[in-house]
Parts: sequence; structure tokens; C-alpha cells
Amino acid sequence: MSDNHILVVDDEPDIRALVKDILEDEGYQVTTAKDASDARKHIKAALPSLVLLDIWMPNEDGISLLKECKRNFNNKFPIVMMSGHGTIETAVESTRLGAAAFLEKPLTTAKLLKAVKHMLPNTPASTVRTFAGSSEIALRLREQAENLAKSDTPLFIYGETGTGKGNFAEYIHLLSKREQQNLITLTPTSTVDDLSAYIANGFGGDDTTLLLRDIATMSMQEQKAIAEMLSKKTTGRVIATGDRNPAQLERDGTLIKPLARIFEQEVLYIPPLREHIEDILELLNTCIDYNCANKMLNYRGFSIPAQNYLRHHAWPGNMKELDDLVVYLLQQNKEEAVSANEARLALKKIRSSDTHLDLLLQKPLREARDAFERIYLEQLLRVVGGNISKLASRAGIERTHLYRKLKSLGINTGIRKKNQ
Repeated sequence: MSDNHILVVDDEPDIRALVKDILEDEGYQVTTAKDASDARKHIKAALPSLVLLDIWMPNEDGISLLKECKRNFNNKFPIVMMSGHGTIETAVESTRLGAAAFLEKPLTTAKLLKAVKHMLPNTPASTVRTFAGSSEIALRLREQAENLAKSDTPLFIYGETGTGKGNFAEYIHLLSKREQQNLITLTPTSTVDDLSAYIANGFGGDDTTLLLRDIATMSMQEQKAIAEMLSKKTTGRVIATGDRNPAQLERDGTLIKPLARIFEQEVLYIPPLREHIEDILELLNTCIDYNCANKMLNYRGFSIPAQNYLRHHAWPGNMKELDDLVVYLLQQNKEEAVSANEARLALKKIRSSDTHLDLLLQKPLREARDAFERIYLEQLLRVVGGNISKLASRAGIERTHLYRKLKSLGINTGIRKKNQ
């Protein structure tokens, strides 16, 4: 949790509760006050890091409290004014009197977090992607995160590249009793010296969470050193990620047996985005809010046609592809909502860009091949209008083999058995 303490002053209980929930989800400490008198008591008890102050309140308005705070506390904390009846004159007047910024209601998550991050620039940006959505998969993932956060057993998280395995590990860490302690991350690009230093320090001790990303792509020497260290149980919680489960990685010869035994105790699978496509709109909004707040990008919405188009996209790059799309479109600095055609062209650009190539190059060979085959066959399937015979002819694949390939890649052809 952040050391920053935010005081929210608003006479409307629903707004106080909403703002408090949003900010606490981002790790801030939040106190609320229903009016100017209540706010004075909180400020006297402990100076806040930031005050979010409504202008229009009964008995005494926010402007009076703003003047008083500037007079008595000499800019010891910034004050952001909020109003649902704001005008340019009101905004100018409040900033002239010392307000750091002006927020117009209704507040959006993106707008609120963007202002707070700007006022408190030294706070660490939120690294946790909430696994948004109301599908059975999304609900189960959030429930599993809460349960796994209570455990000290080594955890292995696996799934396709771009599904958010690392983010899910961080999410579990922040839900755990170690949330105020270190999260140490080692990747395949970490040097042997880095690894040796962490080993010498016992990976940070009992209160530390150690995240080993793409562990099967680390060298055999590094894997043996990690296995030896973990066998001594000198670290609090260890989480590793990979594209397949430990047993499969061991069979392929990419994960040594001692590590496979350590991580087979608790294994979690993160499904690809195409398996819970019904969550796409909530995930889209999560990505927009996250990138507006943490990268100071301007907010843009997506038109209904654009949303419908994205619902039917295959998402071979999973959440990484969705995030790349949102960042690219927000960087355009346009005011109007994203159209379906703009979304289509942006996805095409991302797929043909070095960014998408980098995504494929980060995958193990088998997974990169599967990702390419999925894109290739889905595109051809659209070209031939879903006709499997034509698809087999265009792809040069025998039909029986093609059916097995489509099934293994999770490509929905729309075909159902007669008895279904």
C-alpha cells in the first residue's frame, strides 16, 4: 500500500464511497469527510498528502476551505477542486486561489487517477492488471487469486504469451500478507551475476515473493542454482511462469526435474482471451483506465461498432495485443470515439509492426508457430466464408488433419455435431 494519504471531501455519500473504492484499489490510504467542518478535524489530526475537495457543499463551500488551508498550511499538500456545476470561471478562480487542479464531475476512473498520479508523481505506478470481466473464467481467476494469496506453496502459472501471467503473479503478491514487502523478479535476461547476488541473499528472506518469469527458458546452470536454493526453503513465496505446465516442460527437456517437482504442487492455468471473449468490453475499459492513469494518455472511448468489431477479433496476442491496441489509439490524441475502421486498421498495423513481431519472437518456437498458424487459418477461414473444403484446398492441408489442427488451436468453425 502507498504511504500517500488522500482526503476526499464531498457532501454526497455515493461519490465519497466511489472515489474511496477507486483510490484504495490503487493502493492509496483514503479518508473521507462529509463537509468542511469534518475535513478540518481530519486535517488537524494528520496532514494529508492530497485533498480532493468538492466546491459546492452545504453550510460552507469548498472555496472557503481552500482559502483557509492555503493560509494556514502554506502549500504543505496540494488541493484538487471538484464540481458537477463547473464553469471555466470557477476553475480559473479556484486555481487562482491556490488549487492545484480542477476536476469536473461526473468523475471517470481514468480522469480521477490521472489527476492523482500527476499530483503525487513519486508514487509507484500500479503494476497490477485487474482481471476484469463477469464471465465464469474471470470470476474464477479472481477467486483463485484470493485463495492462492493465502498460501506459501510454490506456485506455477502457465498459459500462452500475452495472457498476463506476470501480472497475475503480482496481483497475488499484493493480495498476500507480503504486499508491503519486496517482489523480486528474475527473467531469462537476468545475468548470472544477478542470480548469484539474489541467491547469496537468500532471495530476500521469508517476507519476500520471488517471481521467476519464463523459468524454462533459463539455462540449465541457472535452473540448478535456483533448485538448490529453493530446496533450502530460505524464501517466503516463489512463483514461476511458463507457456506449459511443469510436467510438459520436463518432458520437453526444458525444465529440470527438481524444479518440475517443486512447482507441480500448485499449478494455475491462465486461459487465452479468445476463451472468454465476452469479457472484452470490461477488459477494454480496464486497459483504457490503466493507460490513462499510468502513462498520462488522453482518454478516448470506443464506438459501439468498434466494440462489436473487437468482440469478434481472435486476439492471438491476448491481453498484450489488447493493451498495445489501446496504447496506440490513445496516443493518436484524437477527441472522437474510436471507429470500427480505425480499430481494424490499428490492429492490422500492430500485427504487421515490430511490436507484434517482438511478441512472436518472445515465444518458444512451438508457441510462436501455433500463434502464426492460428492467425493464418483464421484469416483464410474468413476469406473462404467458413467453407472447410475451400480452406483445406487454400491451405494445402488434408481435411481430416485440418479438423484436428483447428481443434488443437481452439479455432471455432461454427460446425456442430448433428446430435448436439
